[in-house]
Amino acid sequence: MDAITLGPLVMPMDRLVALLAAISLLLAAHFLRRREPLLSDWVTWSLVAAIVGARLAHVVTFPAPFLEAPWTILFIWQDGFAWWGALLGAALVSAWYLWRHGMAPRWMAATMLPGLVVGVAGVVAVLVLAPDTARLDRVVLEDLEGSAVELAASAGEEGSGVFLWATWCGVCHRMMPDVIRAARQSEQRQWFLVSVGEDAETVTAYMDGLEQSLPDNVTVLLDGDSRLLHRWQAHGVPTTLLFDAEGRQQDRFMGQRSLSRLLAR
Repeated sequence: MDAITLGPLVMPMDRLVALLAAISLLLAAHFLRRREPLLSDWVTWSLVAAIVGARLAHVVTFPAPFLEAPWTILFIWQDGFAWWGALLGAALVSAWYLWRHGMAPRWMAATMLPGLVVGVAGVVAVLVLAPDTARLDRVVLEDLEGSAVELAASAGEEGSGVFLWATWCGVCHRMMPDVIRAARQSEQRQWFLVSVGEDAETVTAYMDGLEQSLPDNVTVLLDGDSRLLHRWQAHGVPTTLLFDAEGRQQDRFMGQRSLSRLLAR
């Protein structure tokens, strides 16, 4: 399981863990504020610095997509963070509060403890509940013309990307341009746009309405009975999986992701 579903809301597990850890820090700071009045301010600014630091670290690591569209640096809801940047940002704020305000380290440590416990427990849960690693071998789907396509045999020199989507999915619609741009910028990787639970006529009409033309390394396929979705234990659409040239899974993520994340492998 890589996501939690609450009615129409689908939240990836990694984001849920980060949210719960942040809430734990804020609550701990609130309850300990009598011991150290600046705890809430410190935690709030540390979280802000962690988000900003993680985002900037990701931008520095994968600059190409952001040089093309600098304003997307602000699109933090699309993913694209580096954990070391978060640690650096939070550490700098903590050092400032220690030096400038003379906060007691013991109360700072006491505040961090619940967040660390929740974070570690969440990471363990993510690892334990993670779906089985997907593979491309023995996966055969039909394209829009009804021809069988074996995904493993069609992989590119640098591997493949599989985008599970549907025409009715608003998030898929918003993410589709980035997937196509990722394909253009990774010509040695084959991309499969796998429509889930839909027929060729519906998908063809949708693709004909796209403003972008598809590059040669993109193939539109059909998973009409959602068999592949269930086989790979995907919780819903959009779900993106990246594979190496041997068909081994490198990464997977659910929900909208940025162009930089699609190009990270």
